[in-house]
Amino acid sequence: NEGSTRLNKRMSVSIDTLANVLIEDDYNSAVMRFVSELSIALQCERVSFGIKDKKGLKLQFISDSAQFGERMNLVRAIEAVMAEADDQQSIICYPPVSGSASTLTLTLTSTTASTSTSTSTTTTAVSTEDSQQDESAVLHQEDAVALEGAVALAHQVLAQNFSECSVMSIPLYVKSECVAVITLERTQERPFSQQDAEFVESVSALIIHALEQKRLNDRSLFAKARASTKTQAERLLGAGYIGRKCIALLLSAFVIFLLFVVGEYRLSTDARIETSLQHVIAAPYDGYIKSSQVRAGDNVTTDKALAYLDDRDLRLEKLKAISEKAKLDRQYQEAIAAYDRASIKIIAAQTAQIDAELSLVESRLARATLYPPFDGLVISGDLSQRLGSAVSKGEQLFQVSPLNAFRVILLVPENRIADVQIGQQGSLFLSALPQQPISFTIDRLTPVISDVEGGSYFNVEASLLAGDIALQPGMEGIGKVVIGERKYADIWSRSFLEWLRLKLWSFWG
Repeated sequence: NEGSTRLNKRMSVSIDTLANVLIEDDYNSAVMRFVSELSIALQCERVSFGIKDKKGLKLQFISDSAQFGERMNLVRAIEAVMAEADDQQSIICYPPVSGSASTLTLTLTSTTASTSTSTSTTTTAVSTEDSQQDESAVLHQEDAVALEGAVALAHQVLAQNFSECSVMSIPLYVKSECVAVITLERTQERPFSQQDAEFVESVSALIIHALEQKRLNDRSLFAKARASTKTQAERLLGAGYIGRKCIALLLSAFVIFLLFVVGEYRLSTDARIETSLQHVIAAPYDGYIKSSQVRAGDNVTTDKALAYLDDRDLRLEKLKAISEKAKLDRQYQEAIAAYDRASIKIIAAQTAQIDAELSLVESRLARATLYPPFDGLVISGDLSQRLGSAVSKGEQLFQVSPLNAFRVILLVPENRIADVQIGQQGSLFLSALPQQPISFTIDRLTPVISDVEGGSYFNVEASLLAGDIALQPGMEGIGKVVIGERKYADIWSRSFLEWLRLKLWSFWG
């Protein structure tokens, strides 16, 4: 019953202490709360907490004392006590625990191995460990080692010269590494017992992980980055972590590839096929459409009519002109017979006028049938939907281009036009013929700019080098212009670097 009561009390104190430490916002407040709780629970005169770093142990906190820098002798004495416990990796009590011939040291293996590092399972670990305290106490008593001539000089100095008290120091471990040492001082009338040592060891082993997490979280951003970099470097260069090392090797090989391997730089542009020559077939006079023989996309020859215009009015005008001419011929003969020179001249002028009108009518009649000027392809025009409608003189009716006379129009972005020069070659992949690359050579850089989807593009003309390819005007695809050889790092990062330069210039310029 007495053991159960003591166990329940220790469990309650441990849980309360852990809860009070966890609710603190920062590391310093949590440590001060921890040492204060220990001081009250064990009725200590003073509880000191020291942190271990690369330079050694340094006293950081003393219970019920926020300022202790002026008492340098006491501080150095406490730090010596902590260093003594850390060097021996043991709990050290002075005066020795009753029943021992000399200073008593308690092994820490079982406690550190059984401590959970997860905050979510800390309460469960407390309950599990506290439920086994009776067995653990017996185990500690069996494993306790009384070291003949053990080093406890610093503890003796602190106990006799400063406060004439009982001193106990306990190293605190995280992942088998000592991170802090806690030192407790109590009056000589109430020396520390083995149960006190076990209680402090148990509570400290549970709370040190929460304190360590708070300490790590309270570090500056630079310190966190430096620690993370160091950890990653140790994992990369140390043993294990094969996957990480393989990824690092692959990344290194990729970076070397980018910086030293040279590849062909090709400028990618949108492209379309256009005819190199276009001939417009226009209406020769005001008239009406009689019939249409072709439409856009048809191949035509010079002996094949494109369309016919209605010529009935022209034929009537021709008959009228012929009749007028016959009448003037009779009048001309009568004037000659009468030797009327004035009439002869007038009639001769009228006859010349009628001849001119007749020639004009005949010319219009000849042009009433529309023929292409050369063998080619009708690229625009469809009069089959306009039969009988009127057309005006000069109105465009058809557009005809020669067969296999095409050019490529490349839409080069304005930030890449400096890379393009006349004579450069490339390849064209059309959407209609993706399996067949078509070679071309740049012939002309035009100052014409097109606005496409909010961007400015220069129209660059190129001639095709391929022969018999079934092309049609208006086909679109992707053109690749060979610029030259450059490092892959320059090829793949150029767009981003140029964008970054413009942004920096717009911000700082």
